[in-house]
Amino acid sequence: MQQLLLGIRLLWRDWRGGELGLLIAALTVAVTIVVGIAQFVERIHGAILAESNEFIAADRLLRSNEAVPEEWLQLANTYGLRHAQVLHFPTMVLAGEAMQLAAVKAVSAAYPLLGELTIQAGAQQNSQVVAHGPAAGEVWADTRLLQVLGVKVGDKLSVGNTELGISAIVTREPDSGFSVFSYGPRLLMNSADIAATGVIQPGSRVQYNLLLQGDAESLDAYLNELRPQLGDNQKVLGVRDSQPTLARALDRAERFLLLAGSMGVILAGIAIAIATRRYTERHFDYVAILRSLGATSKRVLSFYLTHLFLLSTLAVLLGCLLGWGLQTAAVSTVSEVLRVNLPDAGARSFILGAATALISFIAFALPSILHLQQVTPMRVLRRDLGSPDFNQRAIYLFGILGLVSIVYLYSGDVKITLALSAGVAAVAAVVLLMTWLLLKSANVTGMRAANPVALALAGIRRRAAHSALQVFVFTLALMLLLVLLLVRTSLLDEWRLQMPANTPNHFLLNITPQQVDGVRLLLAEAGIETAGLFPMVRGRISAINGVPLAEHEVLDEATRANYNREINLTWAEALPADNELIAGAWWQAGASQQLSVEAGMAERLQLAVGDEVSFSVAERTLTTRVTSIRALDWEQMRPNFFMILSPGSLSGFPASYMTSFFVPKAQSAVMPRLLKAYPTVGIIEVDAVIRQVRTIIDRVSSAIELVLGLILLSGVIVLFASVQTSMDERYMEQAILKTLGAPSKLLFSSLLFEFALLGLLAGVLAALSSEAIVWFLQTRVLEMEYDVHVCAYCWPAGWGVAGGRAGLADQRANDSGDADAGAARSAIGLSPPRSAQY
Repeated sequence: MQQLLLGIRLLWRDWRGGELGLLIAALTVAVTIVVGIAQFVERIHGAILAESNEFIAADRLLRSNEAVPEEWLQLANTYGLRHAQVLHFPTMVLAGEAMQLAAVKAVSAAYPLLGELTIQAGAQQNSQVVAHGPAAGEVWADTRLLQVLGVKVGDKLSVGNTELGISAIVTREPDSGFSVFSYGPRLLMNSADIAATGVIQPGSRVQYNLLLQGDAESLDAYLNELRPQLGDNQKVLGVRDSQPTLARALDRAERFLLLAGSMGVILAGIAIAIATRRYTERHFDYVAILRSLGATSKRVLSFYLTHLFLLSTLAVLLGCLLGWGLQTAAVSTVSEVLRVNLPDAGARSFILGAATALISFIAFALPSILHLQQVTPMRVLRRDLGSPDFNQRAIYLFGILGLVSIVYLYSGDVKITLALSAGVAAVAAVVLLMTWLLLKSANVTGMRAANPVALALAGIRRRAAHSALQVFVFTLALMLLLVLLLVRTSLLDEWRLQMPANTPNHFLLNITPQQVDGVRLLLAEAGIETAGLFPMVRGRISAINGVPLAEHEVLDEATRANYNREINLTWAEALPADNELIAGAWWQAGASQQLSVEAGMAERLQLAVGDEVSFSVAERTLTTRVTSIRALDWEQMRPNFFMILSPGSLSGFPASYMTSFFVPKAQSAVMPRLLKAYPTVGIIEVDAVIRQVRTIIDRVSSAIELVLGLILLSGVIVLFASVQTSMDERYMEQAILKTLGAPSKLLFSSLLFEFALLGLLAGVLAALSSEAIVWFLQTRVLEMEYDVHVCAYCWPAGWGVAGGRAGLADQRANDSGDADAGAARSAIGLSPPRSAQY
């Protein structure tokens, strides 16, 4: 108890003297960054994921070719899940003598579980959001169907054996387009009317969707119990399965947010390490006095462990409070930008903050505290003894292990942890080499103060350890910030390229060979440019290298089952413009029975150039040989094919054609004309999907901007902490030089050159190392294309930040030499006033 009270008294003394300011600030900042960013990222991710689920109007979706058993619905009730049923099917709709093939969606009363369903009471009425589908006996139709049939709200439509009244125009459905039958004009009806229509008979093409919504644990438990009962034609899907473009955007955004948070953790750890080292170095004399008064090394250690424990506890409490306030302020801002409600954060961020403080204490503070117990009493008589001997490699090892542990604890991603750890290690190695070369060259100049350059180089040489530390910290902080900036820029640029202004928003299907010229002419007269008309023949893979697909032992059961279905085959003379050959060669003119396979399918089916693939097409067998493998971008809204055959290979087989194109809003009237001229052609509108994807991407981009701002703030704090490490020595040097008659202009010029040199070195190293890390992250972690960034973009950024911060520190140090008379007294052996020590 006496030791504890003495430790608290010494701690209070240090606090009153200002000794603990930087250390408590660093510890608090570390916890604040972790808690604030972790909570912010968790809430942003939850909000974006929740809004993304509106693409399927639920959290999860069970798709089936058969009606969902009643037992499954009862099981969902036992898990407390909300559920709704949706049926998709194509059927002819009649209005008097007019008829049209429509994409019908029959919904239960609970639809939609998530998202907004928007309707109009009439063509000239305002849109309104509703939380349910049409009532029994009513239908909601889209504008295109009304125009084709020549009807309006209030009229009746015949669907099968019954007539249903048109009560509204449907303008938006959250899950529009999420069906294999979503071509043609849309019609929304109540599932209670299905039996009366008589349109669904055995063998009818119907897709049954069971929508599920609830908390993640209940959903996972329900689906885990259900999966053993699922058949080959039943599949559980989420938003990532339904929208690959959005899925990749979300995955990359999530990894970027983890990357940003991990970098914030690294910067916080560095700040703690710097502050603890400065704290212990300034306590060598205190410990020497305690040792001379009889205190043992063990007792000294207990004093400072008590200090660090109390400081860590205070830092955790303050950091958690400030972190919560930080994310609350960020959320209030982001809510206005994103216009979305963010869910509450859990306790994980506070646990993570406490764990960060504990690991930081063990990794960065404990080695330095152990350093103190080796101080000898002789230092009271001879202060020039310097620092006590200690195994520096142990400190570095503790620090490295601590950084790696914190990053992995935060991100949970091995690739991100390895990339950042390797980057930090490489920067440390290069900084040591460059510092050694710089110090070696400084020997030529010597210790003269003939000019500012010589004085600056002499100062760097005298403070070799501090100079190396500052270059390392400057480089590391700038490198991490540049990495975030470059990756963020690449992400946003790629997302904008994915959804340009003229992204195709319409697909035409089921175009017969006789209709091709007419469709092409009609679109050309309307000034609409297509992506080209592509022929399609439906076929099934029957054998690979003579082995039936169902008996192929090399492939796993899931792969065999997945490809035991019909796929679209096409033929082409030339390689499509957006495809890239990665193996083999494209066929020559006149070649036949040759096959080009998409890279992903080739990997799943373990196909290579030279393999034989047999297809079953219209009850006939077609055997081809793989001559090339292609890579293509599935995220673009253009027709793409897994399998492309050489011209003539599919001669004699029945074919239909498809195309895609962009229709501006001003030319939307062309679609009813097209449908009237060719009523059997299927049309898929993806305007709603494109709008939703763009909305999500814009909100993800805004979130990334805000997280980047938080990390920039932490980087600035680390730079301030790094400069503080040499401030004590600089105060003394400035005072001595002023006492010896050095003019202020010489001192200011030397300091300016010294920090400019360190900043330039840090900027160059940060730019080079950030490019290497960005290459790894973009190609290996985020799965993006890598482009070398223009030096004019990243290098001056590093130099400017480093030089600007250095200039601020220089000015402060120089001013202190003029104004602090106490420091000048100390230089000639007199005791400075207490405030000057701090």
